[in-house]
Amino acid sequence: MDNETLNLITNMTTEAYQNIRQDLQGPIAKIRKLINNLKEEKGYSYLDSATLGNPAKLFEKMIYRDSNTGDLMLTYINDPKLSKAEKEFLDYFLYKVNRNRMSPGITDE
Repeated sequence: MDNETLNLITNMTTEAYQNIRQDLQGPIAKIRKLINNLKEEKGYSYLDSATLGNPAKLFEKMIYRDSNTGDLMLTYINDPKLSKAEKEFLDYFLYKVNRNRMSPGITDE
C-alpha cells in the first residue's frame, strides 16, 4: 500500500504474530509429545483421532470429581494407578499451571 503509517502498523503486527508463534513452538512440541505418549500407551490410534474416538479417555485416570464438593480434581501425581505417560503429562501440566499461578502480579481473581 502507498501509506507509510499503514505499512508500519502492518509490519509491526506481522512481527508480533511471528514472535507469538515462535514463543509457542516449544510448549506446543512438548505437549504434542506428551499426548502422543498417552495415545501410544492407551492404544489410541490414528483411526480413533480421525473418527469418533473419545479423546477424553486419554485423561480419565488423571482427573476425578470430588464426591463431597463436586469439584473437578487432579489425581495425585504419585498415585500408583497412573502410568508413566500419565505422570509425565500431569507433571508438565502442574508445572505450567503453578508457574503461571505463582507469577508476580497474578491475583486470586
